[in-house]
Amino acid sequence: MWHSRPSSIATSAFLLLALASHAPGEIALQGAVVVDGTGREPRRVTVVVRGERIAAILPAGSPVPSGATVVDLAGRTLIPGLSDAYWPVSGASVHAALAELLGAGVTSVRAIGPVSQVTALRHAVEAGALPGPRLTPAGEPIRLGAGAGADELRGEVRARARQGAAWALLDPSTPPDLLRAAVAEAGDALDVAGPLWRTPWTAAARGGIDVLLGPAPWSEYYLPARERERFRAALSREGRARAQIEWLGSVDVGNPELDRLIRWLRRRRITVVPQLAALAETFHGKLRDARSGRSCCGWCGVSTTGACASPPGRAPAARRQAVSTPSCESWRPPASPPRRWSR
Repeated sequence: MWHSRPSSIATSAFLLLALASHAPGEIALQGAVVVDGTGREPRRVTVVVRGERIAAILPAGSPVPSGATVVDLAGRTLIPGLSDAYWPVSGASVHAALAELLGAGVTSVRAIGPVSQVTALRHAVEAGALPGPRLTPAGEPIRLGAGAGADELRGEVRARARQGAAWALLDPSTPPDLLRAAVAEAGDALDVAGPLWRTPWTAAARGGIDVLLGPAPWSEYYLPARERERFRAALSREGRARAQIEWLGSVDVGNPELDRLIRWLRRRRITVVPQLAALAETFHGKLRDARSGRSCCGWCGVSTTGACASPPGRAPAARRQAVSTPSCESWRPPASPPRRWSR
């Protein structure tokens, strides 16, 4: 019986990958506290792995199968592999990024990019030539030219299906009628997904969308009537980043439309991918001052190179929103009392 003791979390991931690929027979993972994601209390067990599957979960102290390779995980926590539901394939360091994902415990990725490129990466991972998680090619976003309509969109959806993509990934500006056309064309061949702005999420849920992308439904439909013009102005003059700040500062979480949306999401079992990392990048050092060209923090409004530089007397965690001016330093505090919802 062969024993191993990984020296770090990242090393554990790579070692277990190597053991699963090359160790004969079974692997017994002992000593770790298991959090299985079902809501059960964390507990110590022995997990027996055979090939790429969990063969058994035994009470702590149970005898391990004869000939199994034992990995000592005492002092560590064992969880199911994580999934990254939206991973753009870009840049020259894709191989390194895949290894980092695996080292962080991500074992399944839905990759956004050319199907041929993702398929080649998947084959390399499956062959053991490249360390990385399982890859599902989601395909590239659908970009329609000006004046394109339902026929062009249906053609793009069919093309994604022929390529073997998992998603028909729609543009944020897709209107409700084109969304319904995409859903009808996709059928059971692939899921329809999108970071929708123009189509309210409630309408998208009713229209049959499978996956919604984004941390919030960035639509004026969910704002009080008196706040919609401010949101539209920010969107047209200063772009989506500032419009998101306006939306967060204006939305009323007690709004019945949001309650209705949540019911639709639950009823249709629609997946929501929050993309919180993208939101964090937007709000910390990624905005540009239209006058000076300097980088400024979308959260605190101060010129910065990336860290949130809060002005004196302002806590970085406090919610703020920008006035409808392109200056980084011009900010107004959010309304203190919750607003009463009105259509």
